[in-house]
Amino acid sequence: HTADGKMLKVIASEIAEREAEHEVAGEVLSLEKGRITVACKKGAVDLLVVLPEGKKRMNAAALLNGLKNKS
Repeated sequence: HTADGKMLKVIASEIAEREAEHEVAGEVLSLEKGRITVACKKGAVDLLVVLPEGKKRMNAAALLNGLKNKS
C-alpha cells in the first residue's frame, strides 16, 4: 500500500544491489534513479513497474514524478 492507503501492485522488480539486513521488511529505503527500493527480510528489491490503484501501469520513475508534483 502507498502512504495514503491505496493499493500498489508490483508488476516488475529486480533484486537490489543494496544490502538491507537491518531494515524492516516493506520499508522504503530509497527513491532514487527512477527506482523505488524496498527492504525485504533479506536484502532489498527495486520496483521497476507498478500499478497504482485506479491508474494505469507505469514505471517507477513516472510514479515518483507524480509524487513530486503533488508536493
